[in-house]
Amino acid sequence: MSNPKCPSCKAKMKKNKATKAGTQRWCCASCGASFVRRHDKAAKQLAAFLRWLLSKDAIADLKTSRSTFWHKTVWAWRIWPIAPGSGEIHDVVFLDGIWLRRKDIVLVAVAGGHIVGWHLAQSECGSAWAALMLHIPAPRMAICGISPLFAAVREVWPGTNVQRCTFHVANQVRP
Repeated sequence: MSNPKCPSCKAKMKKNKATKAGTQRWCCASCGASFVRRHDKAAKQLAAFLRWLLSKDAIADLKTSRSTFWHKTVWAWRIWPIAPGSGEIHDVVFLDGIWLRRKDIVLVAVAGGHIVGWHLAQSECGSAWAALMLHIPAPRMAICGISPLFAAVREVWPGTNVQRCTFHVANQVRP
């Protein structure tokens, strides 16, 4: 591998001993800056994490301890996925949310018996619903259950008719 260039002055650097861990240190002859090359392992770690996540293996099946696994993958659990929209226009879209262990909610848009969009959120607020609806073209009718959703539908899809979901109406009417 060729000698790296100095991040400060862009001059070629030369080898300058090693660290206590044995990693090669580089020094700039022009400005005297010193640094150690670091390899970005994020892509490799993400691939390993996804391989485990999508498998049937338990953490106990891994060749590492539970605490080491969590320490190495804590950054991956913070990734907040955003689903891409298909751009297909639907006549009627049902909007509802599914709570995950009372911590997060998956907001779902369904049309024709298929999921056309989803958004992971921490609450069922108007801005979270708007984030979901921005990825879906405006339908002729939206069927939904809660009031923050009505305002979001009127804001993001102003020409869309809104109808209350009979299931949610029945839940609010019961004593």
